[in-house]
Amino acid sequence: MPQILNLLIPGLAGPGPAPERSLRLSALEQMLGAAERETVSERDLPGGYHQTLAVLMGLGPTELPVAALTLSVEESNSDQAQGGLWYRADPITLHADQDKVYLLQAPPLGIEHEQLSALFSQVASFYQDEGWTFLAGADGRGYLLGPDLPPQALPDPRSLLGADLFHHLPPGSEGAPWRALLNELQMALHSVASDSPANGLWLWGAGRLDQLPSTLPWRHIVGSEPLLEGLRRHYGITEEGQAGATLWLDMSLAEATATRSHAYYAKLAAMEMSHFTPLLTQLQSGEWQTINLHDCTGHRYCIDAKRLRRWWPRKRRPDWLWAA
Repeated sequence: MPQILNLLIPGLAGPGPAPERSLRLSALEQMLGAAERETVSERDLPGGYHQTLAVLMGLGPTELPVAALTLSVEESNSDQAQGGLWYRADPITLHADQDKVYLLQAPPLGIEHEQLSALFSQVASFYQDEGWTFLAGADGRGYLLGPDLPPQALPDPRSLLGADLFHHLPPGSEGAPWRALLNELQMALHSVASDSPANGLWLWGAGRLDQLPSTLPWRHIVGSEPLLEGLRRHYGITEEGQAGATLWLDMSLAEATATRSHAYYAKLAAMEMSHFTPLLTQLQSGEWQTINLHDCTGHRYCIDAKRLRRWWPRKRRPDWLWAA
């Protein structure tokens, strides 16, 4: 069986400030230099790795039910994931400035599960007539069952720190229901007496588990993100090892992508030793037949042993590394 690795590297395509000149990623550069750049999606994928996962699974960019999948691994609420259209309703800290609303803090905000449950119970009282259900998950994750909004691939709020959130909603009439509900939720939170830092909820990751395809293109999924655990459970993936196609996502890198701060480059440097260098050796020895490096914007870099043996030496550095 072919040994194919799909490694998702959020932020590989930039943009971001140039790192320190001392940052060198020799193994990554060698693999990129030998790779063929291919288009995974004709559409831009601003939602990052969630949309990339959706496309690789044969879904549309907006069709991955992130909320239902992560709810399925919540210890106290996993049985509720099977029914209905679930949204992630993550508590956030906002700052309004005239016609803009900036995201100051993203989950988990230091909110304990009991505190978030109490907060949601109070907010839910404003929507009794609609019959909506608010649930509190672990690590500041929130869930909402009820609204029927136009499907949109809204990003994980952790990727929007410092951004104007309304800029990430669709313009005009298509985005009007989203803006109205987000404003309503902000007012509901404002009216609730609470010492929580949350003054808004970000709705994203909507979908149902029954919209997932019947099979996955991978036999193994490596990574600790609850979304990946949800996929493993849904598809019954329990095998260990590297037989067959594998998907690999390092969430600590994905979380650091938003700010492209020192933490992001430090994580890349660590991955040079923990990921890229061993993978290059394994590719050269035939342990992997093909490695696909996904930049999570709609492109991948496909490398195999034959491409590595090209007689002309070349290296390809990510655009944002050229300035280093």
